[in-house]
Amino acid sequence: AQLDLRVVGIHERLARALEARRAELRTYENNLGFLSFKSKSGDSMLKEFERKAERLRADIAELEQKIRQIDAQ
Repeated sequence: AQLDLRVVGIHERLARALEARRAELRTYENNLGFLSFKSKSGDSMLKEFERKAERLRADIAELEQKIRQIDAQ
């Protein structure tokens, strides 16, 4: 019973983290749609946004995998 509660708590924490990452990714993707840089420094900023979005996608995939592993137990 205590183990079940711990697993449920871990699952909920991962699910909250997953939703936060998804919301952050949506914000980055939305902002990327508005950005248009013509300068070298602007291009650098755009690339940084894209790197952060890619990192978020990787985090999301990892969290989804962890949740699937918990669900499979």
